[in-house]
Amino acid sequence: MADEKKVLKSIRANPTAFDRLAAIAKEGGLDQGAALEALLNTWDVQAAKGMVPERAADVADFDAHVQGIQAAFLRSLELAQSAESRARVSYQAQLDAMSATIARLQAELEEERKRYAALSEVAHAATEGRKRMEERVMELEKGRKLEALLESLADKLDAPTLPESKPKRGRKAKAETEPEPGVALTEPIE
Repeated sequence: MADEKKVLKSIRANPTAFDRLAAIAKEGGLDQGAALEALLNTWDVQAAKGMVPERAADVADFDAHVQGIQAAFLRSLELAQSAESRARVSYQAQLDAMSATIARLQAELEEERKRYAALSEVAHAATEGRKRMEERVMELEKGRKLEALLESLADKLDAPTLPESKPKRGRKAKAETEPEPGVALTEPIE
């Protein structure tokens, strides 16, 4: 605020002039004091042309070189800013592309995990089903063997060569099954 009071006391100008000075300072990246000094230096160069007329060509040449250097410097700043902006845009585009790729791959990974879980459930169910089928096949095979054995036994029981009743055991049974001496049997004994 002290600077503002000093400026107001030492320079009398309309507000537009101060606004222009502020705009020039902002555009040049300077504070208002530095902008004022640059304007004064430009004024001094122009005034020097008029003070020494025989050297006006030298002053004009010097001024042209200074302006060329300033223009080149400003152009290099613009190019650097432009290159930096392009690099940022390019880098941001790469980051965006990588982020999109990461998001896509994460979504694909999640889908694959879901498919794996579903396939694991199907595989588990198939394994359990296979085990149950194998157990059922074994039961059926046992049932067929048992049926064949029962059929075989039934065939043997229905055979005419077998006696209809069960043989008796013991001495009494032996006496009943052995023929009496001198008596002929009509059926052969097996």
